[in-house]
Amino acid sequence: MSKIRSLEEIAERVKNSQKRLVVAGGNAPSVIEAIGRAVKEKIVVATLVGDEREILKVARDHEIDPSSFDVCHEPDAHKVAPKAVELVVSGKADLLMKGLIGTADYMRAILNKKSGLVGEQGILTHVMVIEVPSYHKLLFVSDVAILVSPSLSEKLIMLEYCVQIAKALGITMPKAGIISCVEQPSTKIDSTIDGKLMKQLAGRSHIKGAVVDGPLAIDLAISKKSAEIKKFKSPVAGDCDILIFPDICTANVFFKSLTILAGARLAALVVGADVPCILTSRADTEESKFLSIALGALLA
Repeated sequence: MSKIRSLEEIAERVKNSQKRLVVAGGNAPSVIEAIGRAVKEKIVVATLVGDEREILKVARDHEIDPSSFDVCHEPDAHKVAPKAVELVVSGKADLLMKGLIGTADYMRAILNKKSGLVGEQGILTHVMVIEVPSYHKLLFVSDVAILVSPSLSEKLIMLEYCVQIAKALGITMPKAGIISCVEQPSTKIDSTIDGKLMKQLAGRSHIKGAVVDGPLAIDLAISKKSAEIKKFKSPVAGDCDILIFPDICTANVFFKSLTILAGARLAALVVGADVPCILTSRADTEESKFLSIALGALLA
């Protein structure tokens, strides 16, 4: 498999795959626009769960052919997410997407112990694939949305999923930076100790399929010039594919700064469930939602 170097290449790779997508809360304009494009390019066939009258009105208002998707009528907003998950559990969908419903409602349905998509020992995390005009490759970033203050074991799971997704894009040995504010381990900064331990685990072959270094300040992870100036030697310095952040705050600030100030494009998924689960912000563009559908289709 040839390496995918851009988000657009992901969409090209999954054209005509026609994966089955179910959307919880299908009456969001940007979501319907993204789905309309994904259906037109035969990336997915889609079922939108929600109030049928509202969904059809939004589709008509945005010149999306209502016949391009199915509607599962559910007028009760509290039942939309459970109904969408039920369709996945029953084998009628390959991937799930959040539409115009609350993130808490979406995640609650996925995590429901009796009817959800995660086993007892499963842990969900969020992976974002970011394309930055000023960086020479795609960045795989975790976790910006779910794990608030991940433990060492959770960071290892975050890394594992990032590696799996990178490999699905043809990156055979991704380079991972475990991010902190400095590169020297300090007992006063927990993230530096986690970075040191993850590097040691990789060195002992407990982490396979990736080159791992940490702790790394962000400049050393993505800037070869900074590494040269600071005389910092590392096999990943300035060339990271994967960035594992200390907590949700630093990761969230990082990606929003890139998208708003640096013109970055992104695709994002919740991973760890039985199927890829698309989770984007209400403020994300139609393009981001379309690219997230494409990424989900690639992994489904």
